[in-house]
Amino acid sequence: MKRSRKAASGRERALGQAESSLTPQLSPSQTWPSQSAESASRSTTRQARIRLNDQSGALIIYLVVMQLIGPAVAAALIVILQSMRKQMVSVDTVVSQIDGKYAGVMNLVCAATAFVFWIATHKRQIADPGPDGVFHRRLRRMTPWVLLGCMALLLTGQSLSTIYDQGFNWVIHRLSLRATTSSEMIEAASGSTAMFLYVSFFGPVVEEVVFRGVIMNSLKPYGKVFAIITSSTMFAFFHSDISQGLFAFCIGLVLGYVACEYSIFWSILLHIANNLLISNLGSMAVSSLPGPAKDWVDPVLLVGGLLLGALVLYLARGRVRGFILANRASKGIYASWGGLWFIVYLILQILVTAMEFAPSVS
Repeated sequence: MKRSRKAASGRERALGQAESSLTPQLSPSQTWPSQSAESASRSTTRQARIRLNDQSGALIIYLVVMQLIGPAVAAALIVILQSMRKQMVSVDTVVSQIDGKYAGVMNLVCAATAFVFWIATHKRQIADPGPDGVFHRRLRRMTPWVLLGCMALLLTGQSLSTIYDQGFNWVIHRLSLRATTSSEMIEAASGSTAMFLYVSFFGPVVEEVVFRGVIMNSLKPYGKVFAIITSSTMFAFFHSDISQGLFAFCIGLVLGYVACEYSIFWSILLHIANNLLISNLGSMAVSSLPGPAKDWVDPVLLVGGLLLGALVLYLARGRVRGFILANRASKGIYASWGGLWFIVYLILQILVTAMEFAPSVS
C-alpha cells in the first residue's frame, strides 16, 4: 500500500513537471512590454539628440564661417578686383559700404565661403548615391498637380508673411522701436547683379543642400515628419529675422515634404521659383503698377493666396493625413530638442535677431 502511494505521488510530480515544461516561459520583455517600449523610446530619443546636436554644432560653425571669415574673404576679393581695374579702394571703405554698394558681392562671397566649408565637412553624405545621399533621385515621380499645389502653398506663405509683417510693424511702432531687418537690406541692394544672383539662384541651392539635403536627411531615420519640422525650425532661425522667420518656416515645411517624397532637385527648383518669380519679379511687377491699381492688387493677391492655400490643403487632405500617419515620429522624440548645441544655436540666433531693434528716433 505504501509503495502504491509513493508511486502515485511520483506520477503526480512527473505530471506536474511535464505540464510546467509545456507552459511557455515569458521573457522579461514579453512580461513587461511597456517597460521595453519606454526603454527603446528613450534610446531612440538619445540617438536623435546626438544626431541633432551634431548638425546644430556644424550649423553654428557654418554661421561663424559665413559671418566672420566670409566678410574678410569678400573684402579682400573686392580690393583685389578693384585694384585690377586700377580703381584703388581700401578695406575700410569696403567695410563701411558692406550694407550698401558691396552688399550683393558680400552676401554672395560669404555664402560661397560657408558652402565650401559645408561641402568639405559633409562630402561623404553629399556624394553618397544611396538612399541617405543628398542627391538621391529614386523617389516618387513628380506630377504637374503636385507641383502647382506646392507653388500655391508658397503663395499662401507669402500671404501669411504679409499679414504677420503688418502686425509686427504695428507692434514695434506702438513700442516706439524700429527694426532693421536683413530683408530690408537685401531689398535695398536688390538692384545689383550680385544680389540678384545670390537671392534668386545661389542662395536657394545652398540652403536646400544645407537644410533639406544634409540636416533633414540625417534626421529622417527618426521620422520624416520630425525631420521636416526640425529642419524647418532651424531654417527659420537661420534667417535671424523676425520678418522672414515665419515665412521661412512655412516654406520649409513645403520644401521638406517635396525633398522627402520626390527629390531635392524639385525642392531647389521650387525655392528658386519662389525667390525669383514670386519674391523678386512678382514684387517688382506689383510695385511698378500705378497707385490706384496697386491699392487693389495687393489685397487681391493677399486674399487669393490664403484661399488658394486653403483649397490645396482641402483637396490634398487625404494625402497629407496619410503622410503624417505613416511617417510620424516615435513617442517623446521631440525631447531631443533639449540637446545642448541645438539650444545654443537657437539662443545665438535669437540674440542676433534682437540686435535688429533700436529705439525709434522721433
